Amino acid sequence: MGSPRLGTLHADSRLKPPPQLPLPESDRRELAAFCSPDADRYAVLTRSLDRRGISWEMIPLEGARHLVLLPPKAGRLDEEFYRVTLVAHYDRAENTPGANDNSAAVFQLLAHWEEITQLAWRHRTQILFTDGEELTGEAPATDQGSCRLARHLHRLGAENILFFVLDMCGIGDTPVWGRSLRKAGLIPGADAASRAHRVMEGFLKGCTGGEDFGVNPMFSDDLGLLLGGYPALQVSLLPKREAEELARLCGPAAPARARERLRDTMPASWRVNHSPGDSLDTLEARSFDVMRRLLRELARCRSPFPDEILRGPVLPGFSKADCAPAPPGGPRLFGASRGAVRSGTLDPIGVPRACWLFMNEWIWTTILSLLPIAELRGGLPFALLEGEIPWYIAYPYCVGVNALVAPIAYAFLDSVHRLLYRWTFYRGIFDKVVERARGKLQRKVERWGFWGVALFVGIPLPVTGAWTGTLGAWVLGLSRRRTMLAVFAGVVAAGIIVSAIVLLGVEALSLFIKHD
Repeated sequence: MGSPRLGTLHADSRLKPPPQLPLPESDRRELAAFCSPDADRYAVLTRSLDRRGISWEMIPLEGARHLVLLPPKAGRLDEEFYRVTLVAHYDRAENTPGANDNSAAVFQLLAHWEEITQLAWRHRTQILFTDGEELTGEAPATDQGSCRLARHLHRLGAENILFFVLDMCGIGDTPVWGRSLRKAGLIPGADAASRAHRVMEGFLKGCTGGEDFGVNPMFSDDLGLLLGGYPALQVSLLPKREAEELARLCGPAAPARARERLRDTMPASWRVNHSPGDSLDTLEARSFDVMRRLLRELARCRSPFPDEILRGPVLPGFSKADCAPAPPGGPRLFGASRGAVRSGTLDPIGVPRACWLFMNEWIWTTILSLLPIAELRGGLPFALLEGEIPWYIAYPYCVGVNALVAPIAYAFLDSVHRLLYRWTFYRGIFDKVVERARGKLQRKVERWGFWGVALFVGIPLPVTGAWTGTLGAWVLGLSRRRTMLAVFAGVVAAGIIVSAIVLLGVEALSLFIKHD
């Protein structure tokens, strides 16, 4: 990003690993090498990726070398939700270490990628390190590397991408962002791109406690991506006081006027950008902690893909052929073509809803695993297929929740049931349920005792389950401890059977839902 050339060079600080940053020693050494005056940043970055075992590809475009970290396998979610793409440029202006602009964001994304690959839930994040962000002289915006990349992505037919551009994220603790549509001189409308920007801003407002710091009028790679037709939002950090002063100064002003004001009143944390003073000793540990939490929450979110084809403003000079999607069967380097998508629009409250959707997977998995009409037979397939929770997490979670049925049932029978049983209506229904449970379980208990209950619960058929097994054992007089152990053993076995069937691709999942 552009800023006045201020500050002084601290030679030692840009060569020694910064001890104050919450990064492993190897990362800090690579960051120091990345900021050294004669660094080949492409070589340093690619060696770092190889050391970490991160798969990557290079996209050569008109002299620029963009690096993309290969995302998870595209699947059903790519047809229904935007794929969040995190962008940081790795080039720098001349005569500057480029610590805050933009080495900090590069290494924050490297650390983030290593973290999310270890998470138990599937993410839909991809990372892009761009080249050619720093324009020289009077070069037009069409020369920016991200602008040419946008044209390339359109040719590939990539439509389902939200770009979060990270720039100057190494100082401060408060996210500030730019209203990218307005600062580019475009009027937000009711189209998909405008709604996507509201989703992105909604997420960032949630990270600032509802405060609106969408006041940064400066550009980064979001310029080329935005004018190339993609939703793009630039994210930076500032200390809280500087962020509040920036909001006071630039919030009400038009973007062009705000940029003029910043020439004279640039936030102190940004004044050293493009200067020798942008050195490693200016970076702050708290900034890396803030970005780690922000990026992790962003990886959790799913933003529904709109029904209409995503098309933003096309950069003047691009022909229709330049922006046309690739034909069916063409390459899919980034994201995926929309295909069959869910109808509907983006929720105007944005990411809070998307975060709720993520939590909803666990809530519904829990509810289904406890419900008598579903239990583990419904909760586990939902977790694996709809929630896309990995089996090694979904299986023990659903088994544990379903096994809670026995103590919950006994707690109910010892308390609430005694009060309700005084009512004729409840007594009639309860007695019928008890008789049915007795009839299903009595022969097995008389013949095999403990293992009869376990067998009854462990075969995942519509007439069996933990609720029926517990109730039947209770009325037949089995001890509470043995019943709970038998139900647990049965649930473990049922979980193995259901997991095997689901993972082997059997579609007839309705077999595992009770129909009374």
